[in-house]
Amino acid sequence: GCPRWGARPLPAPRPKGTSHPALRDFPAMAATAPKKAAKVTYTYTDEAPMLATHALFPIIKAFCCHADVPVELKDISVAGRVIAQFPECLTAEQQAGDILSELGRLAQRGEANIIKLPNVSASIPQLKE
Repeated sequence: GCPRWGARPLPAPRPKGTSHPALRDFPAMAATAPKKAAKVTYTYTDEAPMLATHALFPIIKAFCCHADVPVELKDISVAGRVIAQFPECLTAEQQAGDILSELGRLAQRGEANIIKLPNVSASIPQLKE
C-alpha cells in the first residue's frame, strides 16, 4: 500500500458540488485526459546529485502511489552504462540493457514522464531548459 504519515486521519470528502475552487474544472479535464495508463520513470544516477536522487525518490513514489501512477526506477549511472556496453564479458544475470538509449527513444514519444535531476556540473542554460 501507499505510505501514510502521521496519525491524523484524512479529512472527510466535501459534499458533491462543493469542491475546492481550484478543482472546479477537474471533471472536464479528466474527461479529455488520455486513457492510457501513465507511468513515471525516475532515473538513478551516481553523479553529484546522488543524495538528492535518493532523497526525492521516496517522495515521488508516495505522491504517485496515491494517484495510482506506477513509478519505475531506471539506472543511468556511469557504472550501469559501462555494464551495458560489454555484455560479452558478463554472465546472463549480470547483463543490463542500454537504458540511456531506451529513455532517449521514450523521450521522443509524447507519453514520456521522465524525472532526471540535473547534474551539479550542468550549465545555467541547461538548468533553465
